Amino acid sequence: IILDPVYGTIHLDYLSVKIIDTPWFQRLRYIKQLSLADYVYPGATHTRFAHSIGVYHLARQMIKQIETHPTTKMDDFDKRCIRVAALCHDLGHGPFSHLYEQIGKELGVVTLEHEDVSQAVMEQILRGDSFFEKCFDTKFEEAITLIKTLINPKNINLNPEVNKKRYMYQIVSNKYSGVDVDKWDYFNRDAIACGVPEGFQYDRALSVARVVKVDETAQGEKMDETAQGDKKDKTKSFLFELAYRDYDALNFYNMYNTRLTMYRKVYKHKVVVALELMMKDVFTLVQKQLTQGEGLDLFPLKNANDLTDSSKLNAFQELNDSVLFTIKGNNEAGLLIDRIHNRKLYVMIIDILIPEDKDPEQKEKEVRQTIEDLIKKHHYNNPTDVEIKKITFDYGDKRDDPVSKLCFYKKGRLDSGYRTSRKWVSSILPSSFQEVHLRVYYKKESPAVGEEFKKALEDLEKQLHASDEGSSPTKMPRQ
Repeated sequence: IILDPVYGTIHLDYLSVKIIDTPWFQRLRYIKQLSLADYVYPGATHTRFAHSIGVYHLARQMIKQIETHPTTKMDDFDKRCIRVAALCHDLGHGPFSHLYEQIGKELGVVTLEHEDVSQAVMEQILRGDSFFEKCFDTKFEEAITLIKTLINPKNINLNPEVNKKRYMYQIVSNKYSGVDVDKWDYFNRDAIACGVPEGFQYDRALSVARVVKVDETAQGEKMDETAQGDKKDKTKSFLFELAYRDYDALNFYNMYNTRLTMYRKVYKHKVVVALELMMKDVFTLVQKQLTQGEGLDLFPLKNANDLTDSSKLNAFQELNDSVLFTIKGNNEAGLLIDRIHNRKLYVMIIDILIPEDKDPEQKEKEVRQTIEDLIKKHHYNNPTDVEIKKITFDYGDKRDDPVSKLCFYKKGRLDSGYRTSRKWVSSILPSSFQEVHLRVYYKKESPAVGEEFKKALEDLEKQLHASDEGSSPTKMPRQ
């Protein structure tokens, strides 16, 4: 039993305690959930360790909730696999959490997702102690395969047998709608740590969750007709998904709006992004030194082949947020770290919202090109001077409405689910679900950025939104 600041008392089963008491899991104590956000929000020092236990707790609560309905009974094997997946889903995070993965990809040295590493680490833990094999008895290999899929169901093969248990793959990591207990925990935990008001009632959603039968053709008004048709067509293949009461649809819009709020105020705060850009430059300098035959390899796991190399896995196990102090001895990288600690940070010059357009990608390219031309014109074309950073704000599904992918049920139709859409929920919800910004950051400590350059960027922003008010979008002029 442990006491958690978000949920209060959490009960851990013995299998979970054994996993927690491994070096791999204990490593999560030294990886902050929000990377460098504590430089802006001092309370944001919570770790992947606490988050993982929180996700485990919510997964247990979800299992209990859906089993309160007589139509859904899960066997002990499935429940045990879900709990292990919830506990182990973030074992593959490197130093500074998502930032590590992002930097590795931007530098072109990593092709792996953190979920890939989590799967490999989980397997190493379970194979490393005969106790775990005994827990799953003759189904040990099946358990490892299932837990891996529950951690990352992205490439799951949706056959009729899987469709009967599709709800299982929506508890820990829901790749379809994005509603899962992982997000419920970090929305809550992050908001509390940062002092940001949290607008989503996860406990309300949890209390109305159940497993229902879904026909993919059924939407809103068609639900009753589909349910009647089901009685006639016994050969029809259905999905069995997690669903929520119809009156809770607005609560899920609140959930996605909470996500948007956290991205605006915390995850993509202008200073947090400045710190991330500085850390990317630190890692770049360290990797450059590595190519010269010296220094620390910050990315021992680069591709899928490395996941089967125990020496590389062990090298990854040694990496956590304390790597910052190891790097500090490096000349150029050390100077950048000193700047972080002395609060001499990169400065955001401007944040330009890309106007709505029929071809948003093309519009973004045009605006970026105009900014790049201004950078050259004002002689800031050295990569150590200025950087353009794309920032996207959305509801988690790019330009689409994610609630339309959720499953709901009505009173009197408790075992028959349907999809909904914004127009059936409220007329004052967003009509657009994504916006793209281009931010320009000035990197040099001195001299200060030129006023002419700043004014040119401000004029560009005014021009963009002046044309936005006209009858049709205009092509960006070259500067």
